[in-house]
Amino acid sequence: MDATPRPAVRVSHVRRPYVLIDRANRGGSMRIIEWRPRHAKLLAALWNASDAGWPGGLVHLRPKTAAEALDWERRTDSLGRFLAMEGRRPVGYARLFEWWGSPDATYVQWLNVDPRYQGRGVGKALLLAAMERTIARGFPRVDLHTWPGNEKAMRLYKRTGYMWVPGSHAYLQNYLPLLLTYEPARGFFSKHDWYASLRRDLKRDHDEDSLHGIDAFVYRFRAGRDRLEVVIDRGARGVMAFEDRAVRVEAWVPEGRIIEGCPAEVHWVVWNRGRGSIRVRIEPARQRGIRAERPRPFVLSPGRKREIVGTVQLARGFEDTPSEWASPAVESGIHLDGRIIRLRAGFRPRPAVAIEWEEASSVPAPGSKDLAIRLRNQSGRAIRGIVTLAARGVGIKPTRVRVRLGKGGVRRLFLHVQDSRPEAKSVPLRVRVAGRGVHAEKELTIVCLPPAGAVAYRQEKDACLHTGAMRLVSAGIGGRTSVEAAGGLEVLRGIHIAPGPPYWPSDTERHRWEGELDPAGPAIVRRFASRRRPGLQLEQRWRAASDRLLELQCAVENHGKETWTVGLTLEFEKALDHAVVTIPTRRGPAREAIMETEWPDVRQDVPLPRLLGESWIHVGNKSGGYGLVWRRRPSRLDLRLSPWATPEWFTPRLDVRPGERREFESMWLLVTRDWRDVRDVWSEAIGRKPGAEPETVRAGALGLEAGPGLVLASPGASAKAVLSNLRMRPAHGTVRLDSPPGVHAAPRQWSVRGLRLGNDCSRSFHVRAKGPQATSLAVVFDEMRSTHRFEVPMVVSDGPGQIRISGPRQQRAVANGLLTAIASATHGAALTSIRVLGHEYLISSYPKPGSFGWFRPFYGGVAPFAYAEDWPGSLYKERFRIAEGSRGTWRGHRLWTRTSMGDLPKGTDVDVEYLTRPGSPILVAALTLRNRGRTRIEGTAGFWAFLGLDGRPSFEVEFERLRPRHWKPVPWTGWSSADHGFAIFRAPKAPRSVAVSAASPAELEVFELRGAGAHGYVAEEFKLEPRKVKTILATLVIVPPANASAYKVLRGLTPVSFEATRSR
Repeated sequence: MDATPRPAVRVSHVRRPYVLIDRANRGGSMRIIEWRPRHAKLLAALWNASDAGWPGGLVHLRPKTAAEALDWERRTDSLGRFLAMEGRRPVGYARLFEWWGSPDATYVQWLNVDPRYQGRGVGKALLLAAMERTIARGFPRVDLHTWPGNEKAMRLYKRTGYMWVPGSHAYLQNYLPLLLTYEPARGFFSKHDWYASLRRDLKRDHDEDSLHGIDAFVYRFRAGRDRLEVVIDRGARGVMAFEDRAVRVEAWVPEGRIIEGCPAEVHWVVWNRGRGSIRVRIEPARQRGIRAERPRPFVLSPGRKREIVGTVQLARGFEDTPSEWASPAVESGIHLDGRIIRLRAGFRPRPAVAIEWEEASSVPAPGSKDLAIRLRNQSGRAIRGIVTLAARGVGIKPTRVRVRLGKGGVRRLFLHVQDSRPEAKSVPLRVRVAGRGVHAEKELTIVCLPPAGAVAYRQEKDACLHTGAMRLVSAGIGGRTSVEAAGGLEVLRGIHIAPGPPYWPSDTERHRWEGELDPAGPAIVRRFASRRRPGLQLEQRWRAASDRLLELQCAVENHGKETWTVGLTLEFEKALDHAVVTIPTRRGPAREAIMETEWPDVRQDVPLPRLLGESWIHVGNKSGGYGLVWRRRPSRLDLRLSPWATPEWFTPRLDVRPGERREFESMWLLVTRDWRDVRDVWSEAIGRKPGAEPETVRAGALGLEAGPGLVLASPGASAKAVLSNLRMRPAHGTVRLDSPPGVHAAPRQWSVRGLRLGNDCSRSFHVRAKGPQATSLAVVFDEMRSTHRFEVPMVVSDGPGQIRISGPRQQRAVANGLLTAIASATHGAALTSIRVLGHEYLISSYPKPGSFGWFRPFYGGVAPFAYAEDWPGSLYKERFRIAEGSRGTWRGHRLWTRTSMGDLPKGTDVDVEYLTRPGSPILVAALTLRNRGRTRIEGTAGFWAFLGLDGRPSFEVEFERLRPRHWKPVPWTGWSSADHGFAIFRAPKAPRSVAVSAASPAELEVFELRGAGAHGYVAEEFKLEPRKVKTILATLVIVPPANASAYKVLRGLTPVSFEATRSR
């Protein structure tokens, strides 16, 4: 293959438009042109031809039109749109724009190559064109996202310099634009082709390297005897080390952090690899808020290496950058006999003691409440000191506390707050920690709220609007607005407002929003001065109309010299998992579940202006929700749904002349779980009386609680029935147990006398059964005038057979006479095989991880996962041990570890169990987390279940999501939650189905991969306090199809169900 032009591919102007000849295309006619609106038809044709290349599909039975392609491009800003042509046929496309997630990078979006032309250099040519444009515009980096299982593309990305960010779901960064313009490297690249000399390990997934404990990316180039190595500080996103044939230099701040108010160290290393002595002078750059010591110059002999340590200190009030951006860094120039090598030693500033509220900080007004402040020692040593607290307008106790904190220690400080005035207000609470060599200070906010009260206040750089039922936070940078319901439930992750067209990416997302608070509203007013439209100012005003209702008013002002035509887009990014959308159609309200890539898609297949009969919409789940209300007639709106922005709103465009202010129509946001509340607000806003709703009627005055919630007869079980009376009149009668065939219960009946309100009747009983089945036991209470019947769900687990456990130390098999399950300690603690009557029911990559669909690394089978931040985590990195396990009478495998390499905090205990009973079609997967640390752990954990028949991923799935659904193979991916945490998987003509259940409160999600069958995902969010334990349960039942649906009762399985089992 011919060499790629250096330092990047050249674009020349050839007869219009811009054309790039890809030399790797072996002399073919492929060329890259700049996309123009006249090419909309070509782009649509490429989209339609590329459907097979995307796991989620692109067309979804609805081919894209030229008008749709043109509309999409006009709404999107770019630095370059590159269209690859083979003759007159479009074969590839890529869009490049400024990356809204990072102001120092560009971003490649929608890199798409016709599957028929993949492997011919089209993708490479598009990436190189994007890289050249990135360099030309002065950006040091270009980023993109893909899916982990995209193996062919991943090899191309790595060959062209992209690094897979560790812990991410295939987020890639490419620093070649920086390296190709980096002055110390120009000598190498002037002689050698970067593409031919770049050395990458293509078998590696995440590019996880470090230097002196600092997370890093390492670029290595080799050309004969010539070599070059450049190390990028991943946090600072700049060069921290450089090496060529003559010299190696490095710079870093130990642990990548500097404690505020305390002197810290910055280290440099210089290694003379040449044949002569060199004079070395290190010059720290002058930086605002950073004072670094300048080391003395020295001479370094050939072959010698020297480490230099200097001091660095931050000015008081030093401002950190947003966590998603490049960190601050100590910048320095290494002068070597006239040659200058500039390095960045990144760090994050940290207070010696982190001070934060442990929970919500609101107090009733008037009233009192105990609040908790958490102190965390970040100084790197044990400290002693005095904590002083001061607040005006409320009474607080204590005001002075002595504290002792070990290295990394945590202390809860309990504060009693008393407010005597019935008014809404925010009270600043100043907390100071002072000790020998330690000083930390922070201002917290106490929110005092009377019934139905509201208050606006500032919290560091953000502005907040707080009521008794919700809390709105408007970010200082980006203006993103999030909304929480009472109890801290986030219902909206972000409300993004941007002017356009084009709307994306917007400069509103990367710069500071100014503004003020309006106590009379109370309201928040945020303003943004556009960089792209000089003189144009965007304003958003949020007002609390009631404790759950917010009014949003947007406006634009023109302080410039030219007229601007501008509209707004408002994206309401939901934070609710498994949400349901309620739409008021002309035929009445309709409800549908959001299912990723299935409903809605990203192409307006839900045309709201044509569907809506009323001007409102609601999004919610069983925990909470929100609704939007507006006055404009639905047919005049440009309102869209997508899986993420629900909804996405485009306002009409307005002409704004110099000196003019124009306001857009206001809208209301209601925080509520019930769509009927939203409809009531809309009815009141337009003066229409809402229709009557049916009342909820209670049935019966007696109640029963059975413990455990699910009786697990394996083969016996102990249970308890607790009867309660919901009225004052006492109840008298007889309780009897009606057992299904094959189940024996004792005692069979007992008498109840004088059952009164608040005086429950409790009685234990024992059950014993044979023959696997899912059934129920009836508890019947016969009183004078009526009979009350309560069904207690029960699963009989056992059949003929015995439990046998065998196999090598790292891979053990459990056989029960019906099924055989194999677990591996070296394969992600996964269950790699389940065989029943000669058939295999799992898809696994054992013995080595591989790729499957969009997953990589893929372990498959029934595999545990747990993560604190980035889905789906890296629990597979941990080293597990395996032994026999048991719960009650259930036996099987136990795999355990104490985390040290994955996403969870180090020292977290993880136990994974796979359990069964003799002759049982049931296999239970249990994941137990134990927090051995000093702080709360928050995250998500559960199990994957990759299913197939005899190695073929051919399962279909039946489940309920508002209504019964049966997903069969289609040419796109689908992902949905399953109501009741239950789904039935079966391959066509398979002798048995696999019923998968998530024990409450975990959720079951089903997903169908294009060409790779349907599978399950059991997940539960957790908040684990120190020394606490959390167990998540999932079950797989492999039974004939006619029996599968009965096992829905396993939703009620709990750890207590196993404790109650008896051997006889």
